[in-house]
Amino acid sequence: MPEGDFMWRRQARTNLHPTGFPDVAAMEFAANFVPSAFGSGDIYNIFQLDEKNIGLYNIDVSGHGFAASLFSASLKQKLEQDLEFCGWTKVSQTEQPYCTIRSPLEVANTLDKEDILGKFGRFFTMVYAVVNIKDGLVSYYRAGHNLPLVVHDNEQSEFVQGGGGPIGLGLSLKRDKGQEIKLSPGDQFILFSDGLTDAYSPKTNSRYGLDRLRKTLTGHYSLTLEESFSSLISDVKAFVGKDSFSDDISIIGFKWGGESKDWLQ
Repeated sequence: MPEGDFMWRRQARTNLHPTGFPDVAAMEFAANFVPSAFGSGDIYNIFQLDEKNIGLYNIDVSGHGFAASLFSASLKQKLEQDLEFCGWTKVSQTEQPYCTIRSPLEVANTLDKEDILGKFGRFFTMVYAVVNIKDGLVSYYRAGHNLPLVVHDNEQSEFVQGGGGPIGLGLSLKRDKGQEIKLSPGDQFILFSDGLTDAYSPKTNSRYGLDRLRKTLTGHYSLTLEESFSSLISDVKAFVGKDSFSDDISIIGFKWGGESKDWLQ
């Protein structure tokens, strides 16, 4: 592939990702993304659903190449279209408030009914969450993706369990129920793709792994989220021994500061 074409495709994938997040009192948002050399399908975002709730997702599409990137773009459009009205993540109704937010499990099952594997020959893993920015309640569903990580201000952290199989493989009837977690002030809720944990070091003949990722992010709690994610990416690059990767790596999350009367600025 000509270098100019490669750079254009790399930039096109990068442009799928957000350049800013909602302005929410007492919350801190951050994300980081390094596209692979081959092109694949990581997408993520944080967006406003209504005056009290935000949506958050991290998706990893199967396969590599420009086709995977285009499929990711179509998923992003589905999840975020017409957010000022009902949109795809909400259900319209005839009476006020006219729109109700779909649960993460409903979103996962609706996506799974699209026959993605049959139509496009692809499937994807995902965590989709709805966050009540007033009380810190996070409702989420994990579909074959890495477990969400919660980091506390006391140098403790854990992966939160639950979920079902990837979207597009027809596993909707086998899905577990959606999960909920109530955050405490100062907690961080973090999603990431397997490009991070699967990053391979020829020197040590090992992968970066979940445990090292958890310990690294827990040790960076005193930093801003943006600094923490940047430091993690630097550590992964040092571990691998180069700046490029065979798979996209993406990470996104937020820190909840506690209950607030003024939810959205």
